[in-house]
Amino acid sequence: MDLRGATLWGASGMIRIFQLDRVWADIRTSALQNIDSAAAEGAAQNGRFTRTLETSILPGLTDRRFALTVASGSDALVIALLALGLPSGSRVAVPTYSFFASAGSIVRAGLTPVIIDVDDNFLLDLNLVEDVSAILAVDLFGRAMDYTALMSMGLPVIMDAAQSIETRAHGLSSLKVGVISTTSFSPTKTVPVMGSGGAVVTDDDELARRCTLLRNHGKPDAESPSIQIGLNSRLGEMEAAQLISCFDKHEEWHSRRQFISKAYKENLSDKFRFTPESGVHTWHKFVLRTERRDELRRHLLERGIESRIYYAPLLHQEAVMHQFVSGPCPNAERLQREALAIPVSHTLLDSEIDQIVSALRDF
Repeated sequence: MDLRGATLWGASGMIRIFQLDRVWADIRTSALQNIDSAAAEGAAQNGRFTRTLETSILPGLTDRRFALTVASGSDALVIALLALGLPSGSRVAVPTYSFFASAGSIVRAGLTPVIIDVDDNFLLDLNLVEDVSAILAVDLFGRAMDYTALMSMGLPVIMDAAQSIETRAHGLSSLKVGVISTTSFSPTKTVPVMGSGGAVVTDDDELARRCTLLRNHGKPDAESPSIQIGLNSRLGEMEAAQLISCFDKHEEWHSRRQFISKAYKENLSDKFRFTPESGVHTWHKFVLRTERRDELRRHLLERGIESRIYYAPLLHQEAVMHQFVSGPCPNAERLQREALAIPVSHTLLDSEIDQIVSALRDF
């Protein structure tokens, strides 16, 4: 069976990983009102919806003093790394088990990624971190790292919280960890936008000032000359208008994902392995492990259930990243052979949850 059919966003009759049509249906009335207001005000960028995100919603959610919206989660990482002011070529540790942007952003910022193996929880193995100037940490799938151990490394930490916007552990939000943190509002995230968006958050006045310059061609404001080279990376007001509607719902959505994940664990723990929770999990992805991963994927597809492999290839297996690999990554390769993500979207119906559980129990 051709597994490529399982990757369609809108396959008819398929229980999908991402169900943006249902997300839109949930926010449509509010989002359209907000979009119409933004357009009527003539605000393409930096309108009142963007300002609400930056001055109220994101600082409240993250416990950070400063929040700056940008065009994407990938740009957020580049801006955060550039803001640190590390010397060109400085080495930055990054886990091999992550989306390409985690390492790609380090290269784009003129720095050197040091790609490192992960622990049994899919997270950066801190015991292997050495001879680096900073750490780009990732709360993969929404599962929290050991923040106490991470911060005790004595290195600047950039937290890539693209998948962990609701994650909390050790008394901290994922987006509170490190000197600067980033997140993403791409269509695949738990607070998604029909378009693209991201954010950088920090408590440091100077880092916030640098990020403000970097996202707008090095300009302090629209009327001033550029005082450094920067990016053109600003969140559109139409995207901000949608995000306001999403944030009105995100606690409800998160509770629903918690409910779905609990149902999976209660009904499937005797058949599959799961990563232990640590604190409050975002459940951006629900990943189960089995040595018969590819057989299971075919089994689910035959029953109309999409599943996905995250990530293949791993960062150290990417041809363009070979020069940055610090050493073998056997743990990541073992996990990657076993890991399969199943639907956990808040938009799943109870009947679909039952159908997924039934199909997995029949395997």
